[in-house]
Amino acid sequence: MDPVRGMDTQSPGPGSGPGLAAAFPRALHADVTAAMELMSAASLSPAGSFDVSVVSERVWIPYRLYADEPAVEAQRTLAPLQQAVLSCLYSRHHDGYVRQRHIERIAPRAEDWIAPFVVHLIGEYVLEIVLRIKDELADIRLPGTAMHTVYGRFAAANANFITLTSQRAASYWNCYHRHRYPKVADYPATILLTSIRDAARCPSRPPDDQRDEPLGPCANLLHRGAHDPGRCRCRPAAEGRPKPPHAGRGSR
Repeated sequence: MDPVRGMDTQSPGPGSGPGLAAAFPRALHADVTAAMELMSAASLSPAGSFDVSVVSERVWIPYRLYADEPAVEAQRTLAPLQQAVLSCLYSRHHDGYVRQRHIERIAPRAEDWIAPFVVHLIGEYVLEIVLRIKDELADIRLPGTAMHTVYGRFAAANANFITLTSQRAASYWNCYHRHRYPKVADYPATILLTSIRDAARCPSRPPDDQRDEPLGPCANLLHRGAHDPGRCRCRPAAEGRPKPPHAGRGSR
């Protein structure tokens, strides 16, 4: 049983059929329609939904999906973007193996509309999925990278959702993973969500080896006020130290 399912903010948003299109920004309508044409009718309607903001547009994403996965050959007939849309939907599938298979396809993509599907899975209980996401989001702590920009923007616009996801992750840690990670701070989901919060607090800037000038003050996107160096974990640790003459691009 899901010990924290009750923590989900269930929205009266779309439940099935054409309503699944509301999980994506309207600009993707044609690609979403093409992807959904491959989906078979499900014996059960999607279970609930959660809503978030994606670049100032509200979307409603199903909590669980029960439609059978299309054949691999059929999926390959779609354009790459349409395949990503389909994988976003099947990352909400009731079967954890299906979720993992599809999150592995979309997690490497730094897209605003993919971020909520990835973040929600960080707060769920399948550790293998969380670890895979952690690998794919390795650049999230580097200002100026696409991952830092996309996930920082998403977190800044959805602070309550990030907080709820962190609470859910902590509950799953306590129920299932405490024996492996005695400290919640060391739990991979906690590390990921902390990095996502930090990305929201720091504007995207080029990494150290791509900057012409030292870093200036950091505009905090979640909290108004002056920059707090103690809070901004994504500031490079070596800031202010002279670089050795041989330190070039990719030398970190």
